[in-house]
Amino acid sequence: VYAYVKESVHNIIEQIIGIQSSSLDLDTPFSELGMDSLSAIELRNALITRFGIKISPTALFDYPTMRSIMEYLTDSLYVPDAQEIIDQIDLSISRRSSSIAVIGVTCRLPGGVKCIDDLYKNILLQSKDCITEIPLDRWPSDVYYDPDPDNRSKSYVNQGAFTTDIDLFDNTFFGLSSTEATNVDPQQKYMLEVAYEAMYSSGITKRSLTSSKKSIKTGREDPLMTGVFIGCCNVDWHFLQAKFGFENFTSYTGSGGASSLVSNRVSYSFGFKGPSQTVDTACSSSLVAMDAALKSLKEGSCHTALVGGVNLMLSPHLSVAFCRARMLSPDCRCKTFDAAANGYVRGEGCGAILITNRTEIDGKKIKPIAFVIGSATNHNGRSASLSAPNGPSQTEVIQSALRNANIDPFEIDYLESHGTGTPLGDPIEFGALNTVFGNRKDLKRKQPLILGALKTN
Repeated sequence: VYAYVKESVHNIIEQIIGIQSSSLDLDTPFSELGMDSLSAIELRNALITRFGIKISPTALFDYPTMRSIMEYLTDSLYVPDAQEIIDQIDLSISRRSSSIAVIGVTCRLPGGVKCIDDLYKNILLQSKDCITEIPLDRWPSDVYYDPDPDNRSKSYVNQGAFTTDIDLFDNTFFGLSSTEATNVDPQQKYMLEVAYEAMYSSGITKRSLTSSKKSIKTGREDPLMTGVFIGCCNVDWHFLQAKFGFENFTSYTGSGGASSLVSNRVSYSFGFKGPSQTVDTACSSSLVAMDAALKSLKEGSCHTALVGGVNLMLSPHLSVAFCRARMLSPDCRCKTFDAAANGYVRGEGCGAILITNRTEIDGKKIKPIAFVIGSATNHNGRSASLSAPNGPSQTEVIQSALRNANIDPFEIDYLESHGTGTPLGDPIEFGALNTVFGNRKDLKRKQPLILGALKTN
């Protein structure tokens, strides 16, 4: 089957792009072969005609190279016999990952959200729209706004989802001088406050997370290690520092704007000696920080972890850049999984949770709020472009997380989606979710899987 598919694909590509395809690298993305959107549609239609099978409109984004599309077509055409199906059934039951308890949680989000109860009662239950005009304490939106999307020096949006009171900070409480506090990225200060609130909400004291405990095995004092894992991908403070000019730099300028210090300052302020990492993987930063924290807990490099994420919009630079890439919704509303979806809306906020694999800390029995039982991360690899999503990779990472947690798809009844509200991202994400959770022959599922997207608020 593969030989037939390979020969057919080579012939079709040669006809469409006029290149001897046998001399091409099978792993080169179609976009690098000079194929535009029109020729991609032509290729898809030709493949449908040749093989007589249904091919998704997003197939060439999901399988953006000759090798991947050949393998996809082969899998679609090949029908295994009964014995092969039996041989492929995985009869082993993976061991359920040790549950990690969530013992503290807090957040600060748009719409006046100061805690998790605010988020639930005042935003979700009321379906509140948190989009507002750009506040004057960020940047003068009239200076940088132009509804014309072709104005390269302006932003065609003048709204977003903003938090309040980011300029209020008790520097003496956290041991910062007024000079240092003035030169520190507000994201670092925001994260300090929210980290403290997460710890406070757990009822666990700072001393309990930094004290030592005598080991029964060795008789030595073993420090109780607490790790800090923070997701942060925003560098707006650097833009502002450059605007201030060199004459305004101080001895705190370097550390004040360093992304590494978002997590390190929390560890320093509270005396936490476990791993301290700031993770930047763009939109997934906080989730990847959580994955790193879970691995550290399981390998024993810490017994408790503060996991969080922070994003503050302090400068117009990235909004202008994202407008150039046509990523942002012109009407400033994120319409996830909607036919009218035309981009996402920039938003900000800060959140943190305290997690542990202990049943008690400092002699006190912990009171879990929730449990984390599995996680997984991966990458698209060589997808259609650097920023293009990829359906099969999304499918694989969801399946990996389910396997790690020893959970069947039918056991999941709610899923918080990425939900970018973009014409390309939404169909690809929905297709991946449908592949994992949409098996209509699965009689074990008693109700539909509910999809949520907080981006729409």
